[in-house]
Amino acid sequence: MSSTNTKWYQNGYVYLTVGIIIGSCILAFGLGSIKGNDDSITVKGYAEMNLTSDLCVWRISINARMSTLASTFDKIKQNKERIYAFLLDNGIDKSIIKETSLSNYTIYNYDRNGGESDVKGYSMSQSLVINSKDIKQIQSLSLSINDLLAEGIEFNSNPPEFYVSDLGKYKIKMLGEALKDAKIRATEIAKSVGNDIGGIRYARQGIFQITPVNSTEISDWGINDVSSVEKSIKSVVDASFYVK
Repeated sequence: MSSTNTKWYQNGYVYLTVGIIIGSCILAFGLGSIKGNDDSITVKGYAEMNLTSDLCVWRISINARMSTLASTFDKIKQNKERIYAFLLDNGIDKSIIKETSLSNYTIYNYDRNGGESDVKGYSMSQSLVINSKDIKQIQSLSLSINDLLAEGIEFNSNPPEFYVSDLGKYKIKMLGEALKDAKIRATEIAKSVGNDIGGIRYARQGIFQITPVNSTEISDWGINDVSSVEKSIKSVVDASFYVK
């Protein structure tokens, strides 16, 4: 073999060896450290807790529609008195019943062009709002009140809404739990490549999701379920930790 060929092979071997060494160092560094330019790990932390509602709000809309203003007012007054009697007879304390303002609407006949002509009658509505901690009682009455429809009482019973008192207290606790979860996740990621985490760099609160238990529903704007007694509150935190 000529000296020229021998020199070429020797140089090629040197270049190949150097390339393998450099590539191995880069690969080892990449696998052995998750430090970035800011020497930190950013993760999401999650927390979930089940809560039982301890407050409910029940709205009853009372309606009346008659041909004259006076008769409409008399009718809605009678309907309201009957509903009050139903509530009080079934153990509702009058002090927890609040009334909204009375709404009055004039009903017109319309001509062939769609314009209003003479007055056809009047419609009135007023709501009763019951705030109670006796959830089972309200659940029962919100169903049995429909028997009044057979008496000709005009009203709409809305489904009760269920709330958790001191929800803010639980939200604060959930944020703490979510941050703990974020730290655990960051620690495991760091350890998997031979590093450890230091102090927290920053933490950002995410959106709370309050849903029925076992629900998988989520929303970018958050959810605040009021339809269920048993609720699940979920929180998320974006957190960044220094790597050491």
